[in-house]
Amino acid sequence: MRAHHLEPLAFLGAFLVVLALMLSSLASPSASAPSQWTQNGVPACVLPECGGRVPLVCEDGTGGALIAWQTDRDGNEDIYVRRLLGNGVLAPGWPAIGTPAATTPGDERLLELVSDGNGGAFVAWYDWPNYDSYVQHVLGNGQIAPGWPADGLSLAPGQEVNPRMLPDGTGGVFVVWETGTGEGGGDIFAQHLSLDGAPVSGWHDGGIPVCTATGNQGGADLAADGEGGIIIAWADGRDYFFGEFYAQRITWSGTLATGWPVDGKRVVAALGVGPIRGIVPDGAGGAYLAWQYQHDPNMSDWEVFAIRLRGDGTVAPGWPASGLRLTPGLGYQQLSSVVADSLGGVLLGWFDQVHPPAIGYVMRLRPDGTPAPGWPAGGSRVSDLEGYVLSPRLAPDGFGGSYVAYVVTGAGYHGYVQRLSSTGTLAPGWPGPGVPLVVPTEFYAFQQVDLAVTTDRRGGAIVTWDDTRNGSQYQIYAQRYIGDGPTPVLVSLVSAQALPDRVVLAWHDPSRAVGDATVYRRRDGQQWAALGHASFDGAGRLQFEDTGISPGERYAYRLGWREVVSEYFSAETWVDVPVALALALEGARPNPAVGSFTVAFTLPRADAATLELLDVAGRRVLAREVGSLGPGQHQIRLGECGCTPPGMYWLRLTNAGRALLKRVAVVK
Repeated sequence: MRAHHLEPLAFLGAFLVVLALMLSSLASPSASAPSQWTQNGVPACVLPECGGRVPLVCEDGTGGALIAWQTDRDGNEDIYVRRLLGNGVLAPGWPAIGTPAATTPGDERLLELVSDGNGGAFVAWYDWPNYDSYVQHVLGNGQIAPGWPADGLSLAPGQEVNPRMLPDGTGGVFVVWETGTGEGGGDIFAQHLSLDGAPVSGWHDGGIPVCTATGNQGGADLAADGEGGIIIAWADGRDYFFGEFYAQRITWSGTLATGWPVDGKRVVAALGVGPIRGIVPDGAGGAYLAWQYQHDPNMSDWEVFAIRLRGDGTVAPGWPASGLRLTPGLGYQQLSSVVADSLGGVLLGWFDQVHPPAIGYVMRLRPDGTPAPGWPAGGSRVSDLEGYVLSPRLAPDGFGGSYVAYVVTGAGYHGYVQRLSSTGTLAPGWPGPGVPLVVPTEFYAFQQVDLAVTTDRRGGAIVTWDDTRNGSQYQIYAQRYIGDGPTPVLVSLVSAQALPDRVVLAWHDPSRAVGDATVYRRRDGQQWAALGHASFDGAGRLQFEDTGISPGERYAYRLGWREVVSEYFSAETWVDVPVALALALEGARPNPAVGSFTVAFTLPRADAATLELLDVAGRRVLAREVGSLGPGQHQIRLGECGCTPPGMYWLRLTNAGRALLKRVAVVK
C-alpha cells in the first residue's frame, strides 16, 4: 500500500476557518429544493425495492445524514448506505437501493458509521462467523472512495472484533479494535487510514499495537485529543479479570504521546469498572469516559459512572479517582448514550428499571464533575409517559441541550423524540411525553425499533428507525426535527406585520396535518393567554389579525394545537408594535445563526423594497422582494433550506432610495 504523510492543520485564524467552511459548503450538494420531510418519516429504504434493519445514522456536514443498514437480499446479510439531504430528499446519484459497502458471501454485521466530514461516511462491520472486521469509505456522491476495495478494507489478518472509528478531520479515519491473537487473551490495535485507504505515514498495514499486555483487553473506544491524535480507553485484565480501565494516547503519526507508557496507563483501579459505553473529548485535550458497573454479580445492581481524564492521563480535579456515580442506590440502570455537550461538558443518557415501569434519564455534567446549572442530581426525566422508556439516545443541539430518541413499550414498541434545554428542562413547546415518530391516527398500526439519532449541525437532529408498517418486514425511515419546534415538519411563523393599530401573523404547516389551532399571546413576564381559534386552509396556511394591542408595546405570539392527549406549540415570536413607522432594519435573530434566521425590519409605506443577503465580497446570495408586505413592522424567515454556507454576511434593506445594512454570521 502507498503511504501518505498528513500533518495536523495549524490554527490559521478565524478568517481562514470561515473561508474553509464556506468553500466546503459550496462544494456540497444543494438542499434548496422544497422540503420532503413528512409525517411518519421519509422512506430511506422501503419495500419492494429496498428493505433493511438495524440502521445507523451520522451527519453529512451539510444538514443531512447518511444511513447504513444490513439487509438480506440473496440469503446473506449485506451492508448498504444511503444519503438524505437536509430537506429530506434522497441525494442524487445514489443507487435506488443504496450503495453496497460489502456484498461478499456470508453475513456482515453492521457495527459503526461515522461521517468523513465531506458528505460521505466510513462504515465498519465484521463477517460472520469469521469475525474478520472491515472498513469502507463511501463518498458523498454515493461512490466508493478511490483506493478502497469494493468489499471493504480488512483491518488485519485473523480475528478482529468491535472496531470503533473516529474521523481525523482531513478525510481520513482512526480505527481501534481488539483481537484474540495475543497470548492470554485479546490485545488492542489501532490504525490511521488516509482518504484513499492507505495508512498515514508512521502507521503500517495491520495497524499498530496499543496494548499487548498479558491478560484480556477489550471494549476499546476512542476520542480526539484536540491535537490531531487520539485517546483510547479499554477494560483491562492484566491484574484482574477485566477489572480496571487503562488508556493510551497516540499522536497523528502513530507514536506514543509524551509521558504515556507502552501498554497504556491505569486510569481507574481494580474492582470498579464494567462495560465502557462511550468516550468523548472534553475540548481541552482530555476526554470523558463513561461505563456501567455491577456491584454484586448475584444481583441486578448496575449503576452508571463517569470520569474525566486530562491529556496526560490523570483524573481531572473534582472527579473521584474511581469515577463519579450518577445513579446511587440499588437498581438496574443501563447507560445507552454518551455525547459531548458542545460546550466542554458531557451528556449521558440511561434508563432505570429499579421500579417498573422503566424511566429514562439524561444528565449534563460540567468539566468539574458537577451537574450543569438547572440539572437535578439524579438527571432529568426524558418522558412522563407510562410504560417502559428504554435506551435514550442523544444528539447535542449545539447549545448545551440535547435531542433524545427513545422507545416506549407497553402496547408494542413505539419511538419518541424529546428535546431538553441546556438547563435540563423541556425545551419550549415540547410536550412532557415527547413527540411520537408517527402520527397518532396510525400510532398502533405499526411499531418502531432500533432508533438511532444524529445532530444535523444546524441546531436540529435526524432520527432513523426500523419500521413494521408493512407487516413483519422491517424497513428504514428517517425524520428531521428542527431546533425551534417539536414537530417533525415544523409549523412555523412565516410573517408578522406590526402596525400601530394591529398585528397580522401568518403560520405555515407544510405537512398540512394540523387543522384547528389556538393563537396565544403574552407580554414580557406574563402568562400565555388564548386570543382565539383559527384554522389552516387547504394550502397549509393560517392567518390571524390581533387588533387588541397598544402602540409601543411588545408582545409574544405562538400557535397551539392538539394531537390525542397532548397540546403542541410553535416557537414563540416577539413583535414590537410601533408608535409611528420609519424605515428600520433590526437585523438577524439569532446572530450568529445556525442555518436559518429571522429578519426584523420596518417599512414606512407601501413602496418597492428589497431585502438582500450579501457575502463579504458584495455578491448577492439571496434576495427577497418585501415591498408587497406593505407598511408596518415585519419579520420574515431566511435560509430555511439550510443551504446558506457558513460565513460572514451583510443584510441590506433598500427602500425609496435608502439602504440599511446589518451584519449576520452563519455558523455550521
